[in-house]
Amino acid sequence: MYLGIDVHKRYAQVAVMDEAGELVEEVRVENANLDDFAQRYAGAEAALEATSNYYHMALSS
Repeated sequence: MYLGIDVHKRYAQVAVMDEAGELVEEVRVENANLDDFAQRYAGAEAALEATSNYYHMALSS
């Protein structure tokens, strides 16, 4: 699975794609709830838009 994340001040727009490039889910998530959402896709690779709102995200390997 792959996540594309566009972070805004209060929410993030997230697109989830499978290995074949098919859109699985597209959702708007409040930044406060990103951890809960990410748990659903644990192990997926993520791409984050380069933005000044990076402080909403904490990435770990």
